[in-house]
Amino acid sequence: MIKLNTIIEKDIWQSDDRIKRAREKIKGKINRSLAHSKIKFDTQDLEHQILFRMTTMTEKTAFQSIDKIFEEQKTIVLERMSMAKIPPDKLFQFGWQRGKEEWQMIWGKNKDILYCILKDKKGNILKKKEVIFKEITLEEEKRRLKDIIENYHYIHCDRCDIQKGMMFGFYLRGHKIPFAIEEVEPCSLSRNYKKAILMICDINYYTVCELTRFYSVPNCPKNLVGILDKLVGRALRNKGYEFMTTAVMPAFAKTKATTIAGGIDNPIIAKKLQFEFFKRDDGKYELCVQRKKDILKKETIKSKWELYPVIEMIKSLNNTKLENYIYYVEK
Repeated sequence: MIKLNTIIEKDIWQSDDRIKRAREKIKGKINRSLAHSKIKFDTQDLEHQILFRMTTMTEKTAFQSIDKIFEEQKTIVLERMSMAKIPPDKLFQFGWQRGKEEWQMIWGKNKDILYCILKDKKGNILKKKEVIFKEITLEEEKRRLKDIIENYHYIHCDRCDIQKGMMFGFYLRGHKIPFAIEEVEPCSLSRNYKKAILMICDINYYTVCELTRFYSVPNCPKNLVGILDKLVGRALRNKGYEFMTTAVMPAFAKTKATTIAGGIDNPIIAKKLQFEFFKRDDGKYELCVQRKKDILKKETIKSKWELYPVIEMIKSLNNTKLENYIYYVEK
């Protein structure tokens, strides 16, 4: 049974001091590991796996076990990289280390061409690369990009129906692999609780799309999210959709501005945040979301920490006024 409660929340962007503290402890260790590893990986992925795994222990045990958790999750990440159909050296088009260079995206004079640029400290442009935005429609290409989401996105579970889902990407001109991918599904494919809440809000869920997964390579432009979400929103509006939604984890988000840069900033649903890990045959614990758990049919361990909820945000694509309260889902 699912219960719905209505709450009013003025500030959903609550930070978690435990997560901040853990991040500080593992940041240097992760960067050093990347520098010395023959197999390259996304540091953001490893960071998330460590933080999520820590929540399955008591706070005291988690901080005492950071080194052990680090080695466990690093092994899993490196295994994943070694098996990825598109290896890091082909995917990471802006280098390995996140935050090493300050790339940004800008429009050309007539706003018809998009560029990635890198400036020096004086503001002079050092590098300039043309960017192509497009919807991915070929099934073969969709399957290839789904493999990127499975291996590089920190949830490690693709969520884009091949037939009914949509994919959008940013490509550097001349490259066949995108440096940023957005997966989208119509809410007609969403879980029933979401459909019910949309109907309570007098929104026809057939007019809504959900941004289900987003991945961008290390060191890509910081203002990428806002531009991509706006372009995706425009494409969805042209297809006849009236709203788009996405889910965020405020406690794990590093900055509010980056997370909602595309204007998807109206909270509509809150639900419990909990991570699950299944025990592999080698004794290591690997992240397992519900959709994957249903396939694996394995016992899992769950978060012991009380975490700030997942917030699902919604944006009107035609300036429809939205409610200012949130539906809290209790399963």
